[in-house]
Amino acid sequence: KQVKRPVLNALVEAGSDYAILWANPIWFKARDDDLLASNPFLWDADVWVSTAVKPIVYSEPENLVGLKIGARHGYFYKDIDKLVNLKKITRINQSSDYQNLQQLQAGNIDAFVMSRSSLHYWYASNVDSNLLYIAQSPHDAFTRHVLVNQRNQPLLTVINPFIQQINQNKDWKSQLSQWGIDSLLNIYELELEEIIQLNIE
Repeated sequence: KQVKRPVLNALVEAGSDYAILWANPIWFKARDDDLLASNPFLWDADVWVSTAVKPIVYSEPENLVGLKIGARHGYFYKDIDKLVNLKKITRINQSSDYQNLQQLQAGNIDAFVMSRSSLHYWYASNVDSNLLYIAQSPHDAFTRHVLVNQRNQPLLTVINPFIQQINQNKDWKSQLSQWGIDSLLNIYELELEEIIQLNIE
């Protein structure tokens, strides 16, 4: 079942049973402190997308001061919302990455943030990469997991062994290739706190 992020946030906060795919525990920990995460199965990152004719060079959030940025409803972006609250950045929310792309092409925003995996999927789906500029430094890098609430803990006894051998699975590799994300992502883009978390787990 696919739901919008605000709806998902509310389900987690309400204590509903859940299993969330492609997520990172940091995103939901404040909504359910007892959530459990599977082993990581993909490395990913949020990246800044602008136009090739008006590229936005990014290395830190302060590079975005004075700009209009596209974001997603219900999503939190590290160190960005603080600058938005200080009115140093204008944040314009949309329901999808594609809507943000339309806003960028229309000149209504200067850049937008999206996951690198989604961007690679766009490229595999014949979106013209020559029209876009992707900042070299990611906004944030993270691992992707399956998240479950405490009552669904038994699911992890099935999911984790599958994840441990998934990189040898030909069907999985074929699917990643079709999505254009078979080269994701270098662990060295992860921040220290998340590398420590991986070692603990």
